[in-house]
Amino acid sequence: MNCRRFIVGIVLMMVFVNSMLIAQSSRKHYKIVLKSGQKSLDAWSNKVNQNGCGLQLWDYAGQDNQKWRFIKVENGYYKIINVASGKCLDAWQNKVHENGCGVQLWSFANQDNQKWKLVSVDGNYYKILNKVSGKALDAWIDKTNQNGCGIQLWDYAGQSNQMWKLVVVN
Repeated sequence: MNCRRFIVGIVLMMVFVNSMLIAQSSRKHYKIVLKSGQKSLDAWSNKVNQNGCGLQLWDYAGQDNQKWRFIKVENGYYKIINVASGKCLDAWQNKVHENGCGVQLWSFANQDNQKWKLVSVDGNYYKILNKVSGKALDAWIDKTNQNGCGIQLWDYAGQSNQMWKLVVVN
């Protein structure tokens, strides 16, 4: 029984520390790098200021459309803000429960389809889960090594096309 309490205590401490690191860093900018292919989450630069702007994977070039901020909005959930536009990651409301649901940039309206939970999967990578559906931010599995690879929601399956690393950038 004491061993179980100790393990539960350690796990809770790790979750708390992880949450604190992200919460303290809401002013920091991150690139969000996919484990499979090592490309970065990228908002279409020619539409970045428009609601509905698409997302893709692209080689990191240090542009603001590839930089993100994490701002805590409620217990365990964040809005993920694009630095170039100030718009947030947004899952299509009418498709949010479906695999293949699109993800775009949209002005923050405090809707649950715009809230995301980061869950550590191995210490270096996170699954990024939508609050409404619990589905994971996912890159097209057969295109992750290509610039322009699409981004969607999908049931989490522990694949490298659903694991993301947050890397602090200037």
